[in-house]
This record gives sequence, C-alpha cells and structure tokens, in this order.
Amino acid sequence: MELRNAETQVDGLVKSYQTLVRSKITSSLIKQQQDDEAPIQSLGLEEWNVLLSLVPTNAKSESITEKSSDGQIMNVETTTTISSDEEKSEIMTLTAQQLLMKINELTANINQLEPLASKFRQRMSMKDPVTNQPRYGDKTMNRVISLLQKYDALIIAVDIVNGHNDDGEEGEEKTTGTGTTRTKALVQTLEEQCNSEEAMAKVREEEKEQSLKFLQEREEKKQVDAEQRRKQQEFEEELRLKREREELAARAEVARLQRVREEERAIQEERDRERAYLDSVPKGQDGVKAMMKRLRGSCADKKELDTALDALYTLFSQIGAHPEEIKFRRVRRDHPKFTEDIGRHDGGKEVLIAGGFSFAEVDGVKCFFSKEPDLESDMDGWSNWFDLIKATVGIIEEEMIK
Repeated sequence: MELRNAETQVDGLVKSYQTLVRSKITSSLIKQQQDDEAPIQSLGLEEWNVLLSLVPTNAKSESITEKSSDGQIMNVETTTTISSDEEKSEIMTLTAQQLLMKINELTANINQLEPLASKFRQRMSMKDPVTNQPRYGDKTMNRVISLLQKYDALIIAVDIVNGHNDDGEEGEEKTTGTGTTRTKALVQTLEEQCNSEEAMAKVREEEKEQSLKFLQEREEKKQVDAEQRRKQQEFEEELRLKREREELAARAEVARLQRVREEERAIQEERDRERAYLDSVPKGQDGVKAMMKRLRGSCADKKELDTALDALYTLFSQIGAHPEEIKFRRVRRDHPKFTEDIGRHDGGKEVLIAGGFSFAEVDGVKCFFSKEPDLESDMDGWSNWFDLIKATVGIIEEEMIK
C-alpha cells in the first residue's frame, strides 16, 4: 500500500511537471530566446529540451541539444515521456506569477517525498534476518527502482528550473557568439518578468500565507491527533478499569455465593445436629423422670442439685401459672444464670426438652422455647402441652423433697 501510494504521488508530480513544461508562457520564452539577437539572459533552448527529457514515462523520441566535453553543441536523440493523452491535453495559459507559484508548489511537493524516498533506498539493501534474502522481491524491486528513478529525475529537473548546480550556485557560464554570459534559471527569468515589486510582494505574501496555512493545518492536525489519542487512551483506560471492576465484582460474587453456601451448609449441619440431639432426648413424663435422674447423678453435691431443682421449679411453675406469657416460656441458651444453675449439668437442658421445650430463635437470639398450642384450633394439643408442664412441676417437687 505504501509503495502504491508513493507511485501514485510520483506519477502525479511527473504529470504536473510535464504540464508546466508545455505551458504557453514556457513556449513563448523559448521562441523569444530563439528570435532574440541579444546575448541569452534566460533559459536557452537546449537547456529547455533537456528539461523535457528528464522525467520519462511513455517513450517518445525527440532531438535535443547538449554540450559535448569540448563545449560544442550537438544534437542527441533521446526518449521523453509524453503519452498520447498528455499530447491531447489542454495546454495551460499561465502568467509568469502563476507559473512561478506552480513551480514552487511542485518543488515543495517533490521535496516532501524525500523521507519516503530515503526509506525506500534503505529498504532496497535490507535482507530478511531469517532467510538472508533481499526484503523486496524482483517485481517489487523493479517497481522501487523505477519509482526512485522518476523521483531523482524530478529532483534534477526542479534543481535546473531553480538554477541549482552541483556546486550549489545559481546559473552557469555560457559561451555564445557575442561573448560569455550567465544563463539564468527559469525561476529567475519568471521573477524578472513580474510586472512590479508589488506583484512579486503579492506572490511572496501568497507563498507565506500558504506556508502559514500549511503549518497551521499541520499544527491543527497534530492537536486533533493528540486529542484523539488522549480520548482513545481515556477510553482504553476506562475500559480497562471497567473490566477490572467487572472481574472484581465477578470474583466477589463467586466468593459471596461460596460463603452463602458454606453458611447454609453450616446452618443445615447445626440444624441436623440439633434435630438429632432433640430426637435423642425422651419426651413426656417418663423422659422428665429419666433426665431428672441424670441431672441428680451429674451434680457434685446437694447444694448444686438444690440450686438446679429450684431453678427448674421456678421456670416450669411460672409457665403453669402464666401459660400465655411468652417471657416465661423463653430461656436464652447462653444466659449466664441459666448456664450456671442448670445448663452446665448433664441432664439439666434435657429436662427442659423432655418437658416440652425445643430450640428456636426469638428476635435473633437462640433460645429454649416452649411453644403453646393454639387453644381454639387445637384444644387437645394445648391440654397435652399444659398437662406435661404441670406433671413436670410435680416431678420436680418430688425430687426436691427426696
């Protein structure tokens, strides 16, 4: 793509160059110099013919004049590049100022290609580091050579037009029948033909404006490019942060779900343990009697037993007296007083379970809870529950008098 674009640019410059060479004002200059008997003060016919042959495209044989090594003028057959379409193209009629501006524009456009031409020259000598073969294949190499030949020819042509020789001097010494004069470059001739200093100043001003416009456009483009890069970087950074946030959120969600599953599993395991524990305790009056016997055996002395029995008697008797009061049917499992008097003894908690208590959470607090059946909808259940409370009180009383 880069080579194709370069070929298009160079071919366009070649066409522009040849169109300028064939412009009407150029032809009038040549005719004027042929008919003028005075010493030639501008570009001569032989130099102009050389310009026509410098940048070839399609072959066309022409006769030009050149100087031999001994200074003699001789005719030389050469090949130039004027296609049939170019021959039929409209010849421009330009003023000296217009032609001068177009030459300067063409020169600037050619000079802008120097970095690209240098890049292609360097690549011609490059080799693949693996295969050690030239970077360009034969076909591409021929295209590059052709491109550089055209570009070099354009450079030589604009140098001649601008009056630059190898020594960096403008013009050259030319011997004629009337003596030695200095041949002027086409640019110099055009500048001398400008009608006034005001016209030349206008040309320079226009060139300056074009240069400033070019610099301004280039600076604006740099600013636009910089702004686009900044926005792109911001977009990429925001996208990166968004991906990070999404990844963190995803990992957090995975961790949360894992914690939830672990918590649910722990809760279920605890429920299973509690259910198994509750199922292991016999219920009813026989269960109360068995657990009471177990409690008596676990107390170290009579004082501990009396304290436990007193606490159990108070608890169950309050329920029997006020069965509707929830506060009497609820005992915190971790309550220090309950643990000290009843809970720390083997059989203490089991007496509660045998007497109708179960595990529950009330207001987020783990408790032993005796649930009162609904008196209106379950009269039999309520009676059985209340009878067990009274029977438990009686069993505790029997244990207290032993």
